Amino acid sequence: MDSSVLADSVEQPVWSAARQKGTMRGMNFFLPKRSQIAFTVSVTSFLVTLDCYPPMIVGAAGNQPVTQSVQSGKVTTLDVKPSGSGPFTYQWFRGSAGQTNFPVAGATNRTFTTPAQTGTEAYWVRVSNACGSVDSTTATISTAP
Repeated sequence: MDSSVLADSVEQPVWSAARQKGTMRGMNFFLPKRSQIAFTVSVTSFLVTLDCYPPMIVGAAGNQPVTQSVQSGKVTTLDVKPSGSGPFTYQWFRGSAGQTNFPVAGATNRTFTTPAQTGTEAYWVRVSNACGSVDSTTATISTAP
């Protein structure tokens, strides 16, 4: 084999999707380990296992944002408790779940304190990690008379 071709490829990062095995959980990637001594190049592989679980929001009480009624002019706090592989990122939205037209500026935590309520408003959150994302159910906040 032409050693100049191998020498040129040593500087290039290698991530071979063709050698990927498995599913999202327990993916195995073979990454070449390269070394160069004088003009000789040797290539060996080693196994790296990645465990990545997409986020989930179980429907059990306390995991999803909760619909509630508050007094006019009061705030309330909504909360989500995802499971999966962290770290997670959060983005809260105004409207029905899945509608991304109205992201709430600065609402990027697991909890979200609403502005003072003067009417009925709906909120939901998208939870993401390196493996995917999931949308919560919609929580409707209404004002009590």
